[in-house]
Amino acid sequence: MKKLPKIKGRKKAKEDQSQEIVVAGQTFENAELSTKRKKFIPSPRYSHREISGRLTHHALSVALPIAVYTLVAIFYLPWVAFALIILSKWQIFVVKPRFWWTNLKFSAVDLIFKLSILAILVMAQFKIDALVTKSTLILTILQISLVGLYLYWNIHLRKQTSAVGMRLQALLAQFLALTAIAWGTGFSGPNTPLSISLVASWIVCYSAAQHCLFAYEESAIPQLASLWALFASSLCFLQLIWAQNFLFFSQLLYLPLMPFIVSGFGFL
Repeated sequence: MKKLPKIKGRKKAKEDQSQEIVVAGQTFENAELSTKRKKFIPSPRYSHREISGRLTHHALSVALPIAVYTLVAIFYLPWVAFALIILSKWQIFVVKPRFWWTNLKFSAVDLIFKLSILAILVMAQFKIDALVTKSTLILTILQISLVGLYLYWNIHLRKQTSAVGMRLQALLAQFLALTAIAWGTGFSGPNTPLSISLVASWIVCYSAAQHCLFAYEESAIPQLASLWALFASSLCFLQLIWAQNFLFFSQLLYLPLMPFIVSGFGFL
């Protein structure tokens, strides 16, 4: 029998094969070689671009509430503060137009919360400017407390995606929005028409219920949210026509009964 001729480079081929592992038809490099090569690959976790993006995002989250308070209380430019809040939601419109409505539904509670803070700040400032003989310290403390709550929302609460966090977001946004609506119907400046207040209450309660139900696997979210909005806006109607409110600090602090009752039923 003839001997097979020797193939040059057989040892080299065996050495190359020894550095590779074949599993289910796929070739993987030897672990030692792969670890050596990974040492020279920069990890995206420590990317300078990502770190700078996070720092910029945190800085803007802190700067926006302070800018809103400064524009309202110092420069008396509430419309500029309103434009800043709307521009802060630019992520809604960076996608194709068919996704705008979906993004708006998921961001409705965040937008309602921020606009409610702005509305209460503006009405408190209007009351401060109208006072001549009374001290305005309590209203100033209220404004600063709202700015602190705004900071807490931007830094921590808005990022929560658990069921408890989303329920808290919905309840807090609903409470502040109903308080702002009640303030707008008689606390400061010209009274808002009853029909506009009821429509605004329905939108707020619907958005809050929808946001809360997003945390669960529920197929009837629009129906349940509409039912809650109808019930809550009916309570708001009774509140607005009966005018059951509480006045504190020589009638400087106005607390309507409506947000407390609606939030209590919502929690239950």
